[in-house]
Amino acid sequence: VDIKTAFLHGNLEDEVYMSQPEGDIEAGQEQKVCKLNKAIYGLKQAARAWHLKIGESLIKYGFEQSKADPCLFKFANNVNPMYIIVYVDDLLVAGKEEDIRKIIKELEEEYELKNLGEVNYYLGINIERTKEGNFALNQKNKIEEIVEKFNLKEAKPTNIPMDPNYLKQEGEDDLLPNNTQYRKAVGALLYIATVSRPDIAVAVNILSRRNEKPRERDWNAVKRIIRYLKTTAELKLIINMDKESILTAFCDADWANDKSDRKSTSGSVFKLGNCTIQWM
Repeated sequence: VDIKTAFLHGNLEDEVYMSQPEGDIEAGQEQKVCKLNKAIYGLKQAARAWHLKIGESLIKYGFEQSKADPCLFKFANNVNPMYIIVYVDDLLVAGKEEDIRKIIKELEEEYELKNLGEVNYYLGINIERTKEGNFALNQKNKIEEIVEKFNLKEAKPTNIPMDPNYLKQEGEDDLLPNNTQYRKAVGALLYIATVSRPDIAVAVNILSRRNEKPRERDWNAVKRIIRYLKTTAELKLIINMDKESILTAFCDADWANDKSDRKSTSGSVFKLGNCTIQWM
């Protein structure tokens, strides 16, 4: 669901004034200013004011705001659970079809909106519904953007994201003259690793430590991850719909395996049934 002109609905808690708009200034009144009664686009309070406004509306309709994530709202009735994720002016609604239609109708009475139908793309994530009723997530479009941005469309494929001996090959090769491109690449890869690709999480984490003073070998390692993503762009993260799924967690550490400084690297994975839902 896309809310049109969302920021114009926000209520202001503070007194805010603006210059008079051009073309509507009366002679002799040039020094006067306008007091804003509602939020407008470009106002630094606009995003917060809109979030408070949509939150009030959803709570009024029977939703509860998550304490862990203020952008997540759950319908208070546990019989037919329904969830809404709010990202700026885009609402992602999950629940039974009749319940979704009802909440959209209620929102239409308060806001002008556009019902975009069943989700297939959200925040750079391709979402596919399988024949079994599961969801398959991947970021092929985002990966293709990264490959093109860093001129690696013709690069050789690779089947592993990082050289297993990378940490053992510490050398004094040249520092990159400018770390801007390195940081941009690592930032883009962090988003991919966080959302749908746990298989590159360790490699990206290691290379993100080099953001301040990356060397040539670090840049080559970053490009290797991009080549790996290009090779495996079709891989999908499956979210199954098994109601009996049990939440399990796994945690481990390598215990001072980094020979350069003997620091430990730890990691954890959370699974709901057979589905990996969080990793770090």
